Amino acid sequence: MQVDFKQRCRLSKKIINCKHITHFFDYFRLMYCNMNVQTKTKEIGIVCIFIMIAIVLMLTLVHILSKYFGAVLKIMSVKLHMNEYVAGATLLSFGNAIPDLAVNLMPVREEAPLFTISISNALAVILLSGGMVCFLRPFKINGHFAMRDLLFLMLACEVLTYIVITGKRTTQIEAIVLILLYIFYFVVIIVDLKLTRLTIKSLKKQINELQKNTSTPYRTRLIHEKQLQLLKLEKDNILLIHSQTVTAELYNMQRRAASNFKMKDQSKEMYSTSRIKPSTHVLNIEETRNILHNPSNPRNLFLCTEFWETLVPIDLQDWKIAGWCKRLYLILTSPIVLFCTIFIPIIDYQQPKHGWSKLLNCIQIIITPILLITLTEALFTMNMRDWHVTLCIKNASWSMFLTVPVAIIMLFQTRTDQPPRYHLLFLTLTAVTSLLIVTTCAIELEVLCCIIGLVLNLTENFVASSVRSSAAAIADLIMNAEVAIQGYERMAFAAVLAGPLFSITVCIGIPCYFNKFAQLKGSSYWIYGRHGTNSYIFFMLMIFTTMLWTLTFNFSARRSAGIFSFIMFILFILYAALAEWDFVHDLSYDRIFEPQ
Repeated sequence: MQVDFKQRCRLSKKIINCKHITHFFDYFRLMYCNMNVQTKTKEIGIVCIFIMIAIVLMLTLVHILSKYFGAVLKIMSVKLHMNEYVAGATLLSFGNAIPDLAVNLMPVREEAPLFTISISNALAVILLSGGMVCFLRPFKINGHFAMRDLLFLMLACEVLTYIVITGKRTTQIEAIVLILLYIFYFVVIIVDLKLTRLTIKSLKKQINELQKNTSTPYRTRLIHEKQLQLLKLEKDNILLIHSQTVTAELYNMQRRAASNFKMKDQSKEMYSTSRIKPSTHVLNIEETRNILHNPSNPRNLFLCTEFWETLVPIDLQDWKIAGWCKRLYLILTSPIVLFCTIFIPIIDYQQPKHGWSKLLNCIQIIITPILLITLTEALFTMNMRDWHVTLCIKNASWSMFLTVPVAIIMLFQTRTDQPPRYHLLFLTLTAVTSLLIVTTCAIELEVLCCIIGLVLNLTENFVASSVRSSAAAIADLIMNAEVAIQGYERMAFAAVLAGPLFSITVCIGIPCYFNKFAQLKGSSYWIYGRHGTNSYIFFMLMIFTTMLWTLTFNFSARRSAGIFSFIMFILFILYAALAEWDFVHDLSYDRIFEPQ
């Protein structure tokens, strides 16, 4: 930003490229025209406000993903008969990566270093999110699945590097190859699941046949071996919803209590990590559904009281046991919680009545489609007025002709103490609303990162490899950590590895297929980016070191592995910063232009 302050307002209005770093708000015009920023001090102050807005957007992402989308994923996993690994590698990773795909299709990334962004984001997700899962919830990793996903990640990175480096531009065929690579990975996952279940059936049949034979020591030993193998396979075969959420505080208390006891085998104790886990019990779905039901109750018992209690944005139980820091956090996030409570239906098998609130859900049938249609129309039309997009509910209001009668029928038919049988249909509304709001927040966060980087005179490649990757990984970190704390650590770890694979393949393949700038001659240079080699080398180091510690620890995720991951990410950010400020040379070759 070497332009004089007096000319920046005209610059934001006249330069076409300035429109590429806008979404719902034109921050350049807001800063230099409406707020009339004329000094560096005021500019830094506005940037600090933008950073606070970015933090609010990240908190919104975290809240929606953990409370609404996470519950949806668990229910879908149960209904589709998935195990934890498949659910994490497909549904959870897909939900985490969808915002990245949406951002890559926006004008703000038409000529962005997609290679650097995707590889850095994958690196940040695996090191930060994976490290946090290992640190919070040590567990036994399925070695077959972990090695398979790590090798697929390496293959995807090598294929992408080959596509970008070998040619001077990307083609639509190469983009299709990237997408097909993820489809092949998806097929392998499903085949693995089918083979596992066929093996379980075969083992059960073999055990039954052996039990019919004459009892001998060999038969007894063989049955015992097959039962152990069967138990191990069945443990990873199906996903069960737990009856309680195990908090990090409870987990740490149990670990401290367990540390007071010594194992009898001192040699084993010396080299082993305690893996005492919080107790989790299988949830009885019908029990939580009917827990407050009494046929003698009136149909609308506590209708208004329940409605107002649901709208309270602060959980009173959390407030009672929280310290001053947690209470401050609850107060600051209460507007976000209130907005989400009003517009997003919640379906959670862990809650009484599965989160059913009769009056609120009837109102949401009317107002949520209006919000969806209004936001979708604004995203496609992008009708800017001065520094912001205008929201028009004229077309969205037509949905009331359908939703109002449905809401009235449901109001008269349902009960307050028990959700209806079709309550599961709200799942679609919850998933679509969550994804739309998350995508909108992710795009706005991307625009803010660009604005902050430009104002602070940071290069786009540095912002892409450090700021954007860290910001994008935070939502994944919180989501996966929340899932792991609830007792689904295998699902979280599978999403940690499968999400980056989706980002490297589909999230680059689809934009390169539709982006005409990516198919022009010389596009490979800006797609790869200045920090592309840095990201590539650190990514490969991460793959090899992850393989090393999983093999060294016999596929046991330990807290030390999480700490190692955090240190490695800090080294990556430190090296990128030193290269940005020319203290060290990046790992890439200097670009040489041959004379014509």
